[in-house]
Amino acid sequence: MSEWQVALLVFTAQLAGWACGRFVRRRLPPEHLSSTTRDSVVILAGMVATLSALVLGLLISSARTSFESDRASVVEIAADILVIDRALAQYGDQAKPARDALRGFLERAIEGMTLYEHRIDAEAVTQEPMPHMAQLQASLLALAPTTEAQRWLRARALTVSGELERARVLFAERGTGSIAPAFLFVLTAWLAMLYLALSLFAPSNATATLTAFGSAFAFAAGIFLILELDTSFRGVIRLSHDPLVKTLELLGR
Repeated sequence: MSEWQVALLVFTAQLAGWACGRFVRRRLPPEHLSSTTRDSVVILAGMVATLSALVLGLLISSARTSFESDRASVVEIAADILVIDRALAQYGDQAKPARDALRGFLERAIEGMTLYEHRIDAEAVTQEPMPHMAQLQASLLALAPTTEAQRWLRARALTVSGELERARVLFAERGTGSIAPAFLFVLTAWLAMLYLALSLFAPSNATATLTAFGSAFAFAAGIFLILELDTSFRGVIRLSHDPLVKTLELLGR
C-alpha cells in the first residue's frame, strides 16, 4: 500500500471508531452513561492514548533514523566514487577502462534513483548498478602497476571500491523501509478504540464532531509524514540525488 492509502486507512479507522461509539451510545441504558462510568472510560482511554503516543514516537524515531542513514549513504557513495576517480586519474591512462566503469556505475545509480522517485521501478535504486560495480573491480584487478606509486594507487582504489560496494549493499538492505506493518496495524487499532471510547461521552454537536474530524486528520497526516520519511527516495519528502549528480560532473577532470 502507498503512503496515501495507509494514511486514508488510519483516518477511516478513527472515524469508524467515532461512528461506532455514537451508535452504541444511543443503545446503552442510562446507568452506563453515568459520571462514574465516564471517569472510568476516560482513565482507560488515557492509558490507550499514552500507549499510542509511545508507539507513534517510536515510529517517528525509526523513520527519522532511516532517512538520515539513507542520506549519509548517498553522501558516502558520492565521496567514495570521487576518491576512486582521483586515484585512477593519478594512476595514468591505463586506468581509463576502470574510470569508464566507475562512470557507468554512477550513471546507472542516478538513473535508478530517478526511476524510483517516479515509482517506475521500485527495485531500480538498489539493484541496477551492481553489474557495473563488478566490472569496475575487474578493471582494477586487471591493472598492472609498474611503480610503487601505481601500486599504492591501485591498492587505494581497490580498498575504496570495497567500501563503496559495502555502502551500496547496506543501502539496498534498507531499501524496503524500516517500519513494520504490525506497528501501523496496532497503532490504527488503538486509535480506533480511543475514538470509540471518547465518542461515548462527547456531546452530540457540530463542534465536537468537527474536532474529531480534525484530530483524525492530524493523526493520519502524521502517519503519512512518517511513511514519507521512511521511503527516502520517493514521495513528497525524499532525498535529493544532487551529491551524485555533482560527483558525475567532476568525474574525468
